Amino acid sequence: MRIQSLITGLGLSLVLAAAPSSAVFADSQEPVDTTPDCQASLLPNAIPRQVAPVEVRLTTPLTLGAVEAVEIEEKSGAKAAALQDQEPSSISFKVDTSEAQTGFWTIVLKAEDGECRAVLEIL
Repeated sequence: MRIQSLITGLGLSLVLAAAPSSAVFADSQEPVDTTPDCQASLLPNAIPRQVAPVEVRLTTPLTLGAVEAVEIEEKSGAKAAALQDQEPSSISFKVDTSEAQTGFWTIVLKAEDGECRAVLEIL
């Protein structure tokens, strides 16, 4: 049996199986993961390296529930500090860039109902 994976414009993954016409398909099939990747937006999406923490707002296209953690790539040197206010699809928090490296870094918002990613540029 040949298996081919396709990605649609919505970011959903579909798995198609092509088999000879004499093949018999079992009643149970593996579940297909149809959860789209959650891409969040940041305001501001670029912040300078500085001593004082900078407040940013992360907004998600989905309601993810209570926030469990905000993580920034460790090699960036930046740290998510004090979480501020939270609304159903957004949260404000401070980013400590005092020891950060310049570049583009992934931020992951982990919540009770899933997670979302955004990209932060440190100047």
